[in-house]
Amino acid sequence: MPPVSGSPHARFWYLVIGAICVIVLSGATLVACTGPWGASQESTTPTPTPTTAGTVNSPVYFLGSDKNNDKLYREFRNAPSLDDPVATAVSAMTKLHPLDDSYQNFWRPARSVTSSLQDNTITVDISSDAFNSHPTKLQAKQSIQQLVYTATAAAAQAKLADGIVAVTILVDGKPNYSAWGDVKLGRAISRDADARSPVWLIDPGEGQIFTTGAVTINGNGASADGTLMWQVKNAAGKIVRREPIPVSTDPSNPTSFSFVIELPNGIYTASAFETDSEKTPNSTKMANVRYVDKKTFTIDKPSRKHGKKSAKKTPAQRHSHGGGIGTDPRDFRPGTPSD
Repeated sequence: MPPVSGSPHARFWYLVIGAICVIVLSGATLVACTGPWGASQESTTPTPTPTTAGTVNSPVYFLGSDKNNDKLYREFRNAPSLDDPVATAVSAMTKLHPLDDSYQNFWRPARSVTSSLQDNTITVDISSDAFNSHPTKLQAKQSIQQLVYTATAAAAQAKLADGIVAVTILVDGKPNYSAWGDVKLGRAISRDADARSPVWLIDPGEGQIFTTGAVTINGNGASADGTLMWQVKNAAGKIVRREPIPVSTDPSNPTSFSFVIELPNGIYTASAFETDSEKTPNSTKMANVRYVDKKTFTIDKPSRKHGKKSAKKTPAQRHSHGGGIGTDPRDFRPGTPSD
């Protein structure tokens, strides 16, 4: 199927991840695999990144803020270590703003977070000041799942236990707290598979800067009709490439996808999403686009004649303090294709 628009400077390769399912698209070979996502599939060896003394890379979940999308997305963030990987991640979750401006967070900085583990159930004790916000009932429910996903991901990454299935939340040391007046706590809560977005664009990181033109884009997802879309736009909003992605129809058994795109210098936005326009990908306007996950990145290759030619910086890059990826180096986000 032909792309919407092409560029002589853009080239694409598709990479293998795990089990093989090959489909030929526009002369390129898309290789994708499916595999269940859950706490047991959390990445236990995230891509190594620089950290400052006393900090650790922690998986932290946030809510999507696009219309009709309060689903969960993940970032890896550097956070002050509390000598407890679960408490470290949950505390960071309450204090950090998402790097991606299409995510949101209703938690407020918690004065205290501790955790314990028994019989593959995590108990998180969090102070009541963390609930000082005003989400809707759905957002409150999703925010509790945000904590459950963050806690179980951190435990799996730290290899504290295998097969963790539930999190019990205490508030100021007591059970039966009513979170935001909408969610009764104190019982063991498991991950809700429907809470997680069916579409994740994992790499590149938001605001990442590449000094070569080749960019690897990783993601995973599932959809009811077995198709997602991915696209890359330039700074002018022109579509550089758009293609359908064949994926699983089972949300508990998503398809991981990966491809490499080579681009000239500039600022780009990659996105993956569900749409009702899968059969007409050449259409400029997509019908009923939903679950959009997008990442803005920059290609800034050195010029052969005049040294390095810098592209205009994105807001995330303008607020960076170095570190080479356009975000605060204390908040590196290593991407991995696992949950």
